[in-house]
Amino acid sequence: MTDSRGWRWLLLGLLLVALVGPWAYDVVHVPAQYACSGPFTRLEGDFCGIPLSGFSIAAMMAGSVLYSFTNLFSGETGLARELLFGLGGIVLVLPLILSFYLILREGTRRIRYSLMIVLGLAIGLGLLVGTSTLSGPIFGVWGVWLYTITAACALVLEGITLVRPKILPAAG
Repeated sequence: MTDSRGWRWLLLGLLLVALVGPWAYDVVHVPAQYACSGPFTRLEGDFCGIPLSGFSIAAMMAGSVLYSFTNLFSGETGLARELLFGLGGIVLVLPLILSFYLILREGTRRIRYSLMIVLGLAIGLGLLVGTSTLSGPIFGVWGVWLYTITAACALVLEGITLVRPKILPAAG
């Protein structure tokens, strides 16, 4: 067992917790004189929202891929936009799959580079979702920020493990 498995397990666990946590709000119009009850939170003015997890965001994004393929033959013009949106859902989950693969067996440098590219894309997507107007109160969507920070840490640590043999002499 290599020393990189320990921090990979930790980061994989944090990514899973982040994807279960809230990422955005499903906004509903509720006039200000009425209270927001249940899982709803008063967002701003006449709007309440229910938190959506990162997994539900990824599922909606990936579902748009299926939607775009059903509209492929109907002449729909927004196919590229829907397909790009759907690939975002795959980018959110792919770091989990590649990290788990690297935990189970040491992958090639190609797998590690692929993970680093996907982590970079996931960081950008996390920043995009976190700063969008759909996110609501910044501390209410802690899942997206935990995901983005964890992905950034994973990217740095993967980079260190790639260059470490060049910096440190082999033990033994």
